Amino acid sequence: MAMTTSGNLNNALNISFVNADKLAKAAFILRALNNPIRKKIFDHLLDHEHSSVTHLIIKLRLEQSVISQHLAIMRKAKIVTFLKTGKFVYYYLNKDRVVEIKNCINSLVDTTSEAPIRGLSVKLK
Repeated sequence: MAMTTSGNLNNALNISFVNADKLAKAAFILRALNNPIRKKIFDHLLDHEHSSVTHLIIKLRLEQSVISQHLAIMRKAKIVTFLKTGKFVYYYLNKDRVVEIKNCINSLVDTTSEAPIRGLSVKLK
């Protein structure tokens, strides 16, 4: 079998590599889920329709600033959305976005593998 150059391979497969900006954004989104505190927030929102920051502070026993920093990262990754009602802010999982992320992860890894990957145990109801 003849060797091809990477340029010829790209042309043959009609693909090009993802640009650095898209790769950085994808990495940010995956990191937004792969954090113990954000995983707890995610799991809590998965079990409840919505939650206020105050409720998350009580439930997770963390400082308001810590919860807010992690929610900001999750908002930037579009994993959560929020609704302001008076002085309260309620957070919701952006389920469409989570499904997109889950599908992307599943397309990258062999989901039939027996070996679990640490931090990727997200299950949607």
